[in-house]
Amino acid sequence: KGALSAERTQQLEELGFVWGAYTAEWDDNLGRLVRYREEHGDCLVRQNYETGNGAKLGYWVRTQRAA
Repeated sequence: KGALSAERTQQLEELGFVWGAYTAEWDDNLGRLVRYREEHGDCLVRQNYETGNGAKLGYWVRTQRAA
């Protein structure tokens, strides 16, 4: 939108600021699916499956299938 000065934008980026939070979340879930496939040999994730840290991977996979 151009409302932030270049200096403020740079400060945020130096902190690792994520501009597209939705994209970052999608990428995180894709990584979880890759790890699931490596462990289970498929992408047939149960709807109620949660990762060890509580991420609802099954729900995310279902959402991707419906998209």
